[in-house]
Amino acid sequence: MRSLAAWVLLPFGAPLLPFLHQNGPPQPPTAQTTIAALRDRLRSGPGPVRIVVFGDSLAAGWGPKDPKADAYSAVFARALMARYPECAIEVIAAGGPGDASDVGLIRLGNDVLRRKPDVVAIQFGGNDERLKRSARDLTDDLVAMVRNIRAALPNALCLIATPPMNDPDPGTPYVRAAVFAAQEVGVPVADFDGALRAADRDFRGPFCWGAHPGAYSHLLMGRELLRAWDVLLGTPSPLTVRLEGYSRMLRAGEAPPLRVRVSNNAEAPLSADVECGPALLAYHEQLALKPNSSAEVEQKITLPQLEVGHRTRVYRLWAVARSVEAQASDLDTKWLAIAPVVVPDVEGDGAQEHLTWHTFGADSLVRGDWSWQGDSDLSARFAVLLEEKTLTFIVEVTDNDLDVADDRGHITDGDSVEVCLDLRPQSDQAKPVYSPDVVLILVKPGATQREEATWEPLDDLTPRLSGVTAASRLTDKGYEVRVSIPRATLYRGDAEGFTGLGFDVHVNDADFGLGRERQLVWAGTQDNFLDPSALAALAEPGKDTPLYRASLR
Repeated sequence: MRSLAAWVLLPFGAPLLPFLHQNGPPQPPTAQTTIAALRDRLRSGPGPVRIVVFGDSLAAGWGPKDPKADAYSAVFARALMARYPECAIEVIAAGGPGDASDVGLIRLGNDVLRRKPDVVAIQFGGNDERLKRSARDLTDDLVAMVRNIRAALPNALCLIATPPMNDPDPGTPYVRAAVFAAQEVGVPVADFDGALRAADRDFRGPFCWGAHPGAYSHLLMGRELLRAWDVLLGTPSPLTVRLEGYSRMLRAGEAPPLRVRVSNNAEAPLSADVECGPALLAYHEQLALKPNSSAEVEQKITLPQLEVGHRTRVYRLWAVARSVEAQASDLDTKWLAIAPVVVPDVEGDGAQEHLTWHTFGADSLVRGDWSWQGDSDLSARFAVLLEEKTLTFIVEVTDNDLDVADDRGHITDGDSVEVCLDLRPQSDQAKPVYSPDVVLILVKPGATQREEATWEPLDDLTPRLSGVTAASRLTDKGYEVRVSIPRATLYRGDAEGFTGLGFDVHVNDADFGLGRERQLVWAGTQDNFLDPSALAALAEPGKDTPLYRASLR
């Protein structure tokens, strides 16, 4: 039985990084021979080398819209395939959504042992916390998994990953439990929790509103798994590749740029092959990198159907750098959002009588298309008016059954309007995570002509902007909502003013008191409340109006 001393190695909240690179207790005597043999197989082929990613819903690929391309197991597999072109590599995602580690022990035989893998990456812990199992039980289960794998498959190698946690403080008991287990059985740790905390991260946590981390977070976890693989095999990659992120207002004829930085972190020169671009159009370049040096690859991106309507178009861009002779590779992925631009009408120019209306199209219906009965059931348009002290969103909703949420329900359970604002500086615009400067204003219209509209932020963590006012009135076809935001809130003190700031307008529809059935989103997606990267953009009147905003994040 393990002594209690193992549980007092670190004070709560202490940084884990120094411990993640320790080897822990000695590995089995055959481990070094097995590792050397595996390196030879990877280098010369033909394979296959089989890797099982074993865990919970994250291992199953939950979160990304396209898990076959963006789950962390897929990111990891792409990097290995680039590094070892002579060897067939098979990465199997064996995730059990909702599973804690005790269920993982039960599944181990069927999902891992029968597949006879060469390497197993083990990732549990989030559901152990959810089910209030003890962190000590998690450690025991992870240790048992590794020992059972070694007993049944003496040549199999293992890694353990820490579970990403919503807790605002690092070094939570379940993260520490995974580290303790890895120390006890002498395997490397892929610190998923630490990797997400070290990068841009939703300040509300990776599982905000019960949703799973998206493609951006899976990319970070996939790269961290690759780092742990390098520790396991003793083959640290001297190559790093990164796509340069940005958010820019572009005019007609301007193409979004693609800039890739490739670095050689070794003391010897290195030849690298770089492949980058959109999924269906790749650019190739050979680079000769001096020791401890970097080089850039820059292209103008040519995309099909670049016309900009009212929907944001999103394209996956990627970059892979490989050096076969050095057995080195790295990869990066970002998403290019081509967003529409809206210029507000100006008060005093007859704008009140001649507003520029922006209509929600049929493709704006992101929820409830199965029950939608046409425009009279739900449709909408909005205008943006720049007044002396405020920016006002005017939203006209056609709805044949007004049903607002009662006092016991959330505003979005009934008919309501949402205005989403990304008030971050231009350098941070369209990042795929929420910060306190991304605000979602929820407006509940009055159910009668005498009842006033009310508004509130999305949740308790979202700041409540000061000076915001909301009003509503009933119309023959539905209702109208006005939301006014002080201009001082929008100006960032730079030359661009509020040009480039992100925004979107949503309309929620509920009938028969059954909660929200349908939702309209003008530019972005139904996940705007989790990922603000697909919002539209504002531009100040009187300037050379941009055609669209291009954001690579």
